[in-house]
Amino acid sequence: MATVSSNEKNKKKTRSTKSYICKYCDKSLHGPGSLAYHLRTHTGEKPFKCETCGKEFASKANLKRHGLIHLGVKSHKCDECGKSFLDNQSLVAHQKFHTGKRDYQCPVCGMWLFTFSGLKTHKRMHTGEKPFKCKICDKAFGQNHNAKHHYQGHFKTHPSKCDICLTVNINLKRDLEKSLEKFINEIPSAESSNAKSHQKIDTETVLHVKEHITQYIAFTPYTCNICDARYSQKKNLRFHKMSHTGEKPFKCKVCGIKCRRPSALKTHMRVHSDERPYKCQICGRGFKDSGTAASHQTTHSKECRFKCLLCDKPFRCKSSLKNHEKVHYQ
Repeated sequence: MATVSSNEKNKKKTRSTKSYICKYCDKSLHGPGSLAYHLRTHTGEKPFKCETCGKEFASKANLKRHGLIHLGVKSHKCDECGKSFLDNQSLVAHQKFHTGKRDYQCPVCGMWLFTFSGLKTHKRMHTGEKPFKCKICDKAFGQNHNAKHHYQGHFKTHPSKCDICLTVNINLKRDLEKSLEKFINEIPSAESSNAKSHQKIDTETVLHVKEHITQYIAFTPYTCNICDARYSQKKNLRFHKMSHTGEKPFKCKVCGIKCRRPSALKTHMRVHSDERPYKCQICGRGFKDSGTAASHQTTHSKECRFKCLLCDKPFRCKSSLKNHEKVHYQ
């Protein structure tokens, strides 16, 4: 019977412990396959494509997992809220939002996060790494969903001021209805104008508003069957439907308050911990959510970067502009 020599054993052991170093960040990987997959986090390469929907993935395993979506296979169900998942790993990660358990700590600022992927994303705030690039203009982002949102923006038309309806981007059903009603009321009656010109104005108006509707529908394919509200992402539609049912599956373990979204629960939990992870880059003051931090930061500048496109009134922060714009639709 043949025996394996000690030299051969040592060679095998050496091969198995060999490290493969990433040329971008010097991270050490255990095999060529691991290195190839890791490199794609820097390059954004996604060589594995779904034949059903065309979505691309960085690994074969992720493509295989994605394929279960088309088959409708979601066998792992959360006992707390009833949501189903493709695999146990996703279920376990989701359940942490219910329990509030955070296993991953940032070595830079000490912040605790629910998942390893969440920690990776968070660390990019410190390193400035932006691995996700727009395929059209090469603008880089730290998070994939921000890159996707930006990419979609290339296909939307955002006129600085529309000569016909005076809006920048009609994106709500009520705005569409108001605009259409406004135009119809302003069209001169057939009795007081040339019949042909009246018909021409009417047709142009309707076609223009239809163009806005077409743009809106193309980027909001998920529709609520109760109120017709539209969303660009399926998860946002799911959260919206909870506003009709009153469902709030995410519960605070400290005070019992319930939230519709895990992000809302995460923000709420800071009431108990007084955690303020969002820092003003100018004065260092901490805030519990990114919106308040961004709004505060504008107080350091006298510059009014946000201007109303209907009346040209300037504002320091976006929230003030949004509140002002409502005046034009009353």
